[in-house]
Amino acid sequence: MSDNSTFSLFAWGANSHGQLGVGYENEMEMKPVRLDTSLVEGEIRQISGGGGHTLILDSSGQVYTCGWNNKGQLGVGDFENRTIFAKIPAEFFQERKIISVSSGWDTSAAITEDQELYMWGSNQFGQFGMEDFRQTEIPRKIEKISCQEKIVQVTLGLRHVCILTESGTLHILGKFKRPYGERSIKIFGPISKMTTGQHHLIYLRPNKSFETVGDNKFHQCSDESLNNFTEDVSELKSGWTHSGLLTHSRKVFLWGRNSYGQLGREASDPIATPSQLNIHRNVREFHLGSEHGLCVTEDGKAFTWGWNEHGNCGNGDTENIFEPQEVSLPGKCALAGVGAGFCYCVVK
Repeated sequence: MSDNSTFSLFAWGANSHGQLGVGYENEMEMKPVRLDTSLVEGEIRQISGGGGHTLILDSSGQVYTCGWNNKGQLGVGDFENRTIFAKIPAEFFQERKIISVSSGWDTSAAITEDQELYMWGSNQFGQFGMEDFRQTEIPRKIEKISCQEKIVQVTLGLRHVCILTESGTLHILGKFKRPYGERSIKIFGPISKMTTGQHHLIYLRPNKSFETVGDNKFHQCSDESLNNFTEDVSELKSGWTHSGLLTHSRKVFLWGRNSYGQLGREASDPIATPSQLNIHRNVREFHLGSEHGLCVTEDGKAFTWGWNEHGNCGNGDTENIFEPQEVSLPGKCALAGVGAGFCYCVVK
């Protein structure tokens, strides 16, 4: 087991399915709650939240999960919700070490150290690239893609999955609003980065040109201003109907729907042009939930903004937040993650 005295794990927000891992289900936790991490064997490396479930990846390559499990999205071999974290058995991944995890609404995915892809949960819309089953409670290796090329990134939307391979080719599986009729399409590379939301996709090519596919009702795909963006991009992220990026200079830019303040400003109309988040600090990492955001600054401060109906922002209230506010934590945030309506922070 790990020395859990070196870090603490905190969570807040929606908990109607036990996705916070606090040991019970309730409507919400409006302030950060410390969790029991005694099960975690290594240092926490990644936290990924879905519609009502959470995945944690540790430094030993083990995956832990809690929350909603109606489609088997926890990957533990049954369909029972978990209110505390359970470890996904290593044999479900054929004893391979996991290096990355991703959560969608009710589907989950993991990439192994051999860069193979496993998925579990809902396959109702053909997200696995096969349609002979509707759901699975045990991770399945996705042979259709992984037997041909190594996988470098996977990200999940509402009813679709986007898979980026080593060659820079992008595969979209499942049901996705796009000008194609197929449930499996391929976009040829090279592609260096991608992100997907409820019904849209944004990807970046090595020549720094952006391309978008899907729904743009709220300008979540931006407009021509996106390709006039000149700064180097470190990360692309997406909520349901808004999008964002982190630059090499540690600034966050957001665009799309802003009904709940998810762009970190009070304008109620959607914004097509990438607009800088008003935080006045260098940002180390940032995450977008369905309609809220969380970022961690280089000095270890955590800030949240946007939709706050379920205490998503961790400030002890349920009013939406229209500019970043610091979350009160008992130390520096070393790592963070979000789900549809909830947040996690590792504090050291």
